[in-house]
Amino acid sequence: MKNANFLSNYEIKETIGKGTFSIVKLGINKITNEKVAIKILKKKKIKKKIHKLKNNIKKQIIFQKKTYINLNQFLTSFKKQPH
Repeated sequence: MKNANFLSNYEIKETIGKGTFSIVKLGINKITNEKVAIKILKKKKIKKKIHKLKNNIKKQIIFQKKTYINLNQFLTSFKKQPH
């Protein structure tokens, strides 16, 4: 695994930050002692959010199509009426 190999070069320390989709840990390079921030993404939360966004977009597209059809029908029927 590429990530596991990369992380083996670092000592993972305490959490230094949190967000909706990730946490940030302090990492220290085992060779150089350089301190870095390591962001760990919560894939499940990201996938759930993407799924919700896709569903919302689909609903909006369906609503827009229905609105367009209704408006089109209205305009068509309006044009057919004698003035």
